[in-house]
Amino acid sequence: FLTNLSRFNGSQQALLLDDSTWYSPFTIQDQLQGYPQLVDGTRKWSVADMRIDVAGTVSYAVGIRLDSINATYFEVRSLADLESTLNSLRAILIGVATLASGAGAAFGYYSARRALTPLSRISTAASAIADGDFTMKLDLEDDRDLALLGSAFNNMVDAVGQRIERERQFTSDVSHELRSPLMTLTASVEVLERRKDSLPDVAQQAIELLSHDLDRFQRLVQDLLEISRHDAGGHQRSTTGPRPRTGR
Repeated sequence: FLTNLSRFNGSQQALLLDDSTWYSPFTIQDQLQGYPQLVDGTRKWSVADMRIDVAGTVSYAVGIRLDSINATYFEVRSLADLESTLNSLRAILIGVATLASGAGAAFGYYSARRALTPLSRISTAASAIADGDFTMKLDLEDDRDLALLGSAFNNMVDAVGQRIERERQFTSDVSHELRSPLMTLTASVEVLERRKDSLPDVAQQAIELLSHDLDRFQRLVQDLLEISRHDAGGHQRSTTGPRPRTGR
């Protein structure tokens, strides 16, 4: 009976009679007997199946009750090929996942650098402007998403530079305008100091206070002139030097 059955992909067959007699051209009855739940179950149910160990290899066993011959038919098929295929698929999936993770990390790094590059350029421009270089401009026309930001930044720099220039010019004008009346006051006070002994005590005290305040006023005007010269020198260097741009 068993020899006339066709084998499917190397499967093994066995026949167990109700008197516990085994018939099989293979040596699998010992392994099947090690699973009484399979053997006994086939006597009660029409079909039973489970994974078993056959000579160290995971196999799949199916038992079918044959009431016509008072026996149970078993067929056991090795799952080694399936396990090998699953292991290969597992290795492939792990490899693909690793490559995908690496590609994702590389793409994320590239995207982050590309996204942060305009911010780095803005930071560089801001540092230059903080140092007094108001000729620094942002060139973000090649980045449509940040073109509006670059234009607003450049307009802000121009506005700040113009305001500082107006303040510098105002300081310079005020300091120069104060020099003429200051010289006149200084000359007048010097004349009064030379004749101070002939004046009343109250007038002498007033001349001393006036001379003291005039000295302080002269120092203030001198400081304004120094600031004006310093700002003019820095402004001249920034306007005559190269005009760097933070383009790519």
